[in-house]
Amino acid sequence: MSKLKFKTKVTSEGTIVLPEHLHLEDEYVEVELKVKSVSRVKGDLNKFLEKWTGFIKEEVTDDKSAYLLNKYK
Repeated sequence: MSKLKFKTKVTSEGTIVLPEHLHLEDEYVEVELKVKSVSRVKGDLNKFLEKWTGFIKEEVTDDKSAYLLNKYK
């Protein structure tokens, strides 16, 4: 038995599309899913900005996140 790893997205219909080079028609497979959450990253960014924005010495006239993102590009 071989183990394969690939990244994909679940469609709005709830199906998972396999890469074309895999020919698994009529094969039994065991599926293990690891869900990656995008919203968690945004929450972490907001926490970071709230924590560290007070240390900026210059006057910030923009939105805090836009200012920091432009400053540290």
